[in-house]
Amino acid sequence: MDIGDWYSSRFLNDTYRRIRELGLETNIAEIEAFGFTMIENALTAEEVARTQAAILRVAERRLGYPIDLDSTVNLKGKVPGTPVITGLLFEDEWFENLLMRSAPLLIITYLMGQSVKLNSVSSHIKAGGADGLKLHVDADNGITTPLPFYSTFANLTYTLTDYSLEGGALAMVPGSHRWCRQPSPIESVMYRALERAASEVYPGSTALPSMLTGGTDMAHLRAKGMQSYGIGPASTEADALNYPAHGDVERLAESSLYPFVQYVWTVVNEVAAHK
Repeated sequence: MDIGDWYSSRFLNDTYRRIRELGLETNIAEIEAFGFTMIENALTAEEVARTQAAILRVAERRLGYPIDLDSTVNLKGKVPGTPVITGLLFEDEWFENLLMRSAPLLIITYLMGQSVKLNSVSSHIKAGGADGLKLHVDADNGITTPLPFYSTFANLTYTLTDYSLEGGALAMVPGSHRWCRQPSPIESVMYRALERAASEVYPGSTALPSMLTGGTDMAHLRAKGMQSYGIGPASTEADALNYPAHGDVERLAESSLYPFVQYVWTVVNEVAAHK
């Protein structure tokens, strides 16, 4: 259809015409459906090399270590966490060029409107052995759940090296922008491992979270931001009634103990293998 000069969408009409001219309507549809899209061949090989060189020059100066892009263990034991090189806009005018590219800027304008403000220009450096960022939402800014359905924050990422599970990558949950909430503590690698092990060791079972009112050592771990889960062996209703926890006849049947050992073994191996 022809896009008119409609008053109700006066800040979008020209932007969308330009989106159509550049063939980006599929990208817009992907963002609406899945929360992200990819613009292939956004940079030439020469532009990728120039961007890498500009970032590495700043990173090596700030971190004090040489960085080898072909090695994922180049900073292991030297720099804690995943280094983020901020303030790149002030380091090289090339970053302004990247920021103002027509296709990415149009998509950002579509999401955020014409009065969008720049938050930062930065780069993550893949440091071998570093802990990745936990699953999070950038757009909360103190807003309580439910988060707004419209965009309050948008990220533009140039992938300058190969993305892989082994070598490091930006991870997203497709379609989760429609949930309008922060990630749940049970949406983690560990909890998914607990679920899969439960279905394997206890066929037909369902892993359900519950809250314990008593205090445990895990309170100290959670205070440091570490997700923690307490688990215990499965038992029958008769066992719970006849041999209650903390009762004077408390005990655990062998038929419960051995599957539980297998359950813990399965979970630990899966999480260790994932790391």
